Amino acid sequence: TATAKPPPTFYAQLELANNISSDEEKAKLLQHLLCINNLSDKMLADIVECIITIYSDQEKYELLQLVLKRSSLSNKQLETTVELIHDIRSDNYKANSLKTLLSREQFIAQHFSIIIEATEEIYSDGDKSNFYKDLMNSRYLQLVDYCMLLYAIKNINNDASKRELLCKLAPKLPKTNPKISRAYIDAADSIYSSQDKATATLAFQ
Repeated sequence: TATAKPPPTFYAQLELANNISSDEEKAKLLQHLLCINNLSDKMLADIVECIITIYSDQEKYELLQLVLKRSSLSNKQLETTVELIHDIRSDNYKANSLKTLLSREQFIAQHFSIIIEATEEIYSDGDKSNFYKDLMNSRYLQLVDYCMLLYAIKNINNDASKRELLCKLAPKLPKTNPKISRAYIDAADSIYSSQDKATATLAFQ
């Protein structure tokens, strides 16, 4: 639970983990701590703080998966995991971590802006586009979320990826809303290729 008391040895083990220089050995000890059934918000935040000291993105990613597989995560704990995702440097691991979060649809809807902010740190258009394809299927997105997503799509460099995303998103959008229309047209207009631009624009008709 969010306010559970730590087991007697929890902070001793966490201190030991913090003092271990080997990523692999540190990760093993943190895996053990993540097996504790009831982790309070503070306990999980302290574990994540230790995970951030690991250099290996793979180790961070695997530990993050353990966190996200926990059955009952509070909103505060989910926010803590997003902080960890920010700390992952690899585009692939970052995108896959965000994908794991997608099953928490209500959290995604409530914290859409910080999810989009995390995707802006992904340099690969491919990884970013693949995540946006999944993100747009979230059931709880509001108008403001669609506007943010359109702005994020606009910032993708690859014309084909941008066109594909816009064409996929267009049927989901309320075309009579002026803010959505403006955001969509702005995104389509940012496509350099005339053919891709035309295809994306027509998809919104």
